[in-house]
Amino acid sequence: MKQKVNNVSLYFNSKRLIFIVSILFILVFFVTDVSSAGKKDPSITFSSYEYDFGKVKEGRIVAHIFKFKNNGKGTLIIKKLRAG
Repeated sequence: MKQKVNNVSLYFNSKRLIFIVSILFILVFFVTDVSSAGKKDPSITFSSYEYDFGKVKEGRIVAHIFKFKNNGKGTLIIKKLRAG
């Protein structure tokens, strides 16, 4: 009788172990998938965020080029620019 109880117990423990391992596998798969999804998005970085023109006489036209880079894997689309 004791042998039969051990076999049943072993059966349920192995089923429980398979269930837990399956759930962990699914969770790891989804977490990895979600974390890698953000890497396909565009990501912009600038070499500098501001530029000081110093003193500028009235009527003079000044310009500066801000260099930027798309560090993401997706296409970077700039829809609006605004001088601040």
